[in-house]
Amino acid sequence: MFQDLTQDAWHRAVADDTVVRAYFFHTPLCGTCALALRRCTVAMAAAGDPTVYRCNVNHMPDAVALWEIQSVPCLVFAAGTRILHRQYAFPGVDDLFRLFNTHPSQRTTAAKSHREEAPEFGQGKNHD
Repeated sequence: MFQDLTQDAWHRAVADDTVVRAYFFHTPLCGTCALALRRCTVAMAAAGDPTVYRCNVNHMPDAVALWEIQSVPCLVFAAGTRILHRQYAFPGVDDLFRLFNTHPSQRTTAAKSHREEAPEFGQGKNHD
């Protein structure tokens, strides 16, 4: 699930270095950002619907400067101000799915319980 983040909220979020958070940096009129956002949405749904904070770089100069965001779109996984991973390329949903599972960030409670109850692929009835 995407949540829009203000610069003040970002400052509060990075003050806590005990939680891994995901941040998606974009600009509103960027076509590549819109495509990356759609790919992330699909990957996030498959990865248990983690919370990803959507950050408009036009309104977040502190974050852009501290993390040296060089272009958009950019997906950052961080614990506090420490970057664990920075992704500028969004090649495919499968790559993003692996990325969300490699760097687990905050997930919604409902998504966690749904993911735990879902059967593994191929374990259902065979409908031949």
